[in-house]
Amino acid sequence: MVDVPELQSLRSRCFLKGSSALGHQMRTHPYAVSGERLCTSFAEGVSFQQASTRQGIKSALAWQTSFTLRDSFAEAARARQLLPAAGTDQWASEAAEVFRHLGFVAVLGVLDGAQLQELRFAATAAAEAMLASDPERKGNRGPRRYSYGGASPLLHVMNVHPWSQLVDLKPIHQILAFIFPDGFLAAGGGGDFVLGETDTYQSLHTDLGQGSFYKFDKPPAVGVNYLVEDLACAGGPLRVVPGTHRLDGAPPVLWLEPQEAKDAVLCPLPAGTAIVRDLRAWHGGTPNALTKTRYMPNAEFVNAQWGPKVCGLGGYLDPCSPVLPHVAHQRLSPLGQAVAAGIVDKTGMLQEVRPSDESWMIPDFPQFSRHNQDAY
Repeated sequence: MVDVPELQSLRSRCFLKGSSALGHQMRTHPYAVSGERLCTSFAEGVSFQQASTRQGIKSALAWQTSFTLRDSFAEAARARQLLPAAGTDQWASEAAEVFRHLGFVAVLGVLDGAQLQELRFAATAAAEAMLASDPERKGNRGPRRYSYGGASPLLHVMNVHPWSQLVDLKPIHQILAFIFPDGFLAAGGGGDFVLGETDTYQSLHTDLGQGSFYKFDKPPAVGVNYLVEDLACAGGPLRVVPGTHRLDGAPPVLWLEPQEAKDAVLCPLPAGTAIVRDLRAWHGGTPNALTKTRYMPNAEFVNAQWGPKVCGLGGYLDPCSPVLPHVAHQRLSPLGQAVAAGIVDKTGMLQEVRPSDESWMIPDFPQFSRHNQDAY
């Protein structure tokens, strides 16, 4: 049984075959399979045992840093997992240079204490509200995978407390200032979660689609994903293929991906880490062999030079779309208010809500699932 739009009238149908069926064989629809649930010939997933033995990404460049070298990060620094300038005044410029080469960099310790606890609670509560509307766990980014923003009519959840704080974190502003020397603008935020015991991949894709984005030296847009809990390599980490932010072309379909692409997992990482990612880079979800859900809220920013070109077009990276309530904007720092000025709802109609308040969601959001190539 497979429930995808491509099956049309055969969606969610089960078929039992008798011994006489062999005499009437016919080519089936490509989304219909029989036998084992995972099609190994298509390399669409891994067993839980395989996922549990995965290692982190192998890169010639270190890709983790921190703006501070607290005791909790000292061991990682001694093991040379952190960039040399971590904890110094040069950490942000060094991290931006690694970002330029790889298309991503991880900054440890961005969220901490009460801030981390509050965001973890919000990510969990928002996910529970979504799951209540999806008892069959169809997901809206493939089976058992969910996008917070994809469940909202705003395409963002900046109106859900405390998501707005994610556009106003000092370490992120510091690194974005080096990535975008001409300035940057907030475009909103959402993120994703993947349920435990999910053994399929999400296909590689970009968050900008195809276009002339690759001719720019500076990225048009950046996503910042936040870890609200410690992330093991078996727990559904994000995978990002290094250097693909420079490739002008579509990534391969899942069953034609090289193994290196499936192994490009950003893990293990501690709670409070921010993954700063060029939205042109090829990335995707991975199997979650653990029993617990992996949550990863995010915020999105655009280049101040590219932003005016998409202002008012209504896309999810529109830096002029009113997705941030005025009351939430007023709580931001002066720099945060300036960065997010374009996405403030000036009418006063948009209210800030709690994550458990289902009013922020499209009630039947699973019907808008992206069940296609870039969802699997």
